[in-house]
Amino acid sequence: AETTEMKHALAAMEKAIEVLVKATSAKGKEGKEGAALLQARTQAKAAMKTVIAALPANADLSMDRVAQLTAFAQEASHEEYMPQSFTVQGILTDMYDTFASDLESATRDEAAANTKFEDYIAVKTEELKLMEADKQKKEGEKAEAEVRLADTQEMYDDTVAQKEADIKFFDETTKACEAKHEEWTLRSSLREEEIAGIVKALEILTSDEARELFASSIKAGKEVGASDAYDTGRDITPSFMQI
Repeated sequence: AETTEMKHALAAMEKAIEVLVKATSAKGKEGKEGAALLQARTQAKAAMKTVIAALPANADLSMDRVAQLTAFAQEASHEEYMPQSFTVQGILTDMYDTFASDLESATRDEAAANTKFEDYIAVKTEELKLMEADKQKKEGEKAEAEVRLADTQEMYDDTVAQKEADIKFFDETTKACEAKHEEWTLRSSLREEEIAGIVKALEILTSDEARELFASSIKAGKEVGASDAYDTGRDITPSFMQI
């Protein structure tokens, strides 16, 4: 943008210098030539206004020179015009040389900046390619990780379900075992009581008193009308021991 403004300003200065030279060469002529001088002065003032409008906002110009250029662009008498014209031509020539030198320097700086910018863009483009490749790699790894996570989550859910089923089975088995234990305890207790009763009964029936009682109360064959000499082939006393 800066070089573009300077180019426009240089073009306006070159045009203004050309117009001023033509206007100066027409000095002192009258009649038809005098009208040409008036026309040249008008063109010179218009060209000067164009130069002032085309000057860059950041141009390094002294206020004195700007004031002289502005004054020349205003209406002036015929006597004032010629001295001002030569002065303005000198100012414009100096400004043209300065602007041309600045433009050349700015063009070199801009070219160097463009080259530097292009190198920077090339580096960043390469970095972008690498980052995009890394991004694709990371996205692939992410997709694989998501698949593994889904599989692991499914395994976890199955394990939790199996665990809950095992806990339920364990609880049911525990309750069943406790019930069986209670039943067995009760049955064992009853069995022990039965055995204790049988043992007690055997103690009573096999005691000496019981033997004597049975011996005195039961006579062989009396209750059934059998002979006392009838031998059954069995010993009555041992039979009580088997009860």
